[in-house]
Amino acid sequence: MSTLKSYIQSLNVDGATRFMEAKSVEELRNLLLEYAFDEKDVRVYTLMSAVIRRDPKWAWHYLTSLILCQPFCSIKGAYFAAYFHACEASRLDPNNVLLKEHALFFNGVPDKPMDDPTAKSVAEDLLEIDPDNEVAKRLLA
Repeated sequence: MSTLKSYIQSLNVDGATRFMEAKSVEELRNLLLEYAFDEKDVRVYTLMSAVIRRDPKWAWHYLTSLILCQPFCSIKGAYFAAYFHACEASRLDPNNVLLKEHALFFNGVPDKPMDDPTAKSVAEDLLEIDPDNEVAKRLLA
């Protein structure tokens, strides 16, 4: 964590990118969320935005969305920014069940960035990929 922390705090995009490319999405999720929750430091979002500009991978958008909708959710507009990144992640990997489920989360938060017709459409797309998907079934019920 100390290496990632130093990259975040110095906004070292090159170092962070090299570090992140060597980790799984799950490992990065844990590290980035731990940092954001513990430090409450918006530089983690700034760094992720810079990483995305250089290399717009679905994983970077997904992780950025998680940072915004979890540790930074109390910031005005955070759910909308997180939803934007969730949509970008799903656009980059349209058959990824995890990303579609994550996007549907934004239909249930208080700010409700995802409207009901969009949620219905995403849930239907999700069922085409995974006919037994419980998240989609619950939303459409």
